[in-house]
Amino acid sequence: MDTAQKNEYETLHISRTFKAPCHKVYEAWTMAKTLSQWFAPSDEMKTEVLELDVRVGGRYKIRMEEGGSDCEFHTVGGEYLSITPNEKLIFTWKWEGDDGNTEMLLTLEFIDKGDTTDFLLTQERIPSEEARDAHNEGWTGCLTRLDNLLID
Repeated sequence: MDTAQKNEYETLHISRTFKAPCHKVYEAWTMAKTLSQWFAPSDEMKTEVLELDVRVGGRYKIRMEEGGSDCEFHTVGGEYLSITPNEKLIFTWKWEGDDGNTEMLLTLEFIDKGDTTDFLLTQERIPSEEARDAHNEGWTGCLTRLDNLLID
């Protein structure tokens, strides 16, 4: 009998180099005003930071709105588990309104390279391959918008 257990969750890894100092990239994740300018997968979406308490045990809540007269809202929230300023953020991630949705885990790493920053995103506990691929698409859009904001 095979006793190996199948991993029921998916993991996503994304790396990117930003042409901005590490503290600027970190601040883009930890300051509500800046976060609201880029945190959505496309320019057609509007982002509202409802809560952002960046401390261990603090919570965040972000709502993205898409569509014109027939708006659709996507709200995500979680808790900060570990914070090393300008180096690492670890927090939970859960979509509102989806009771079957697993609480995921995000680890963001910021590696100071002087005028640039190497950035690593690891998202764990993703419930399916389809959800992993959707998050990959969403993060790709978000990080492209962040890159554009940092360049301006």
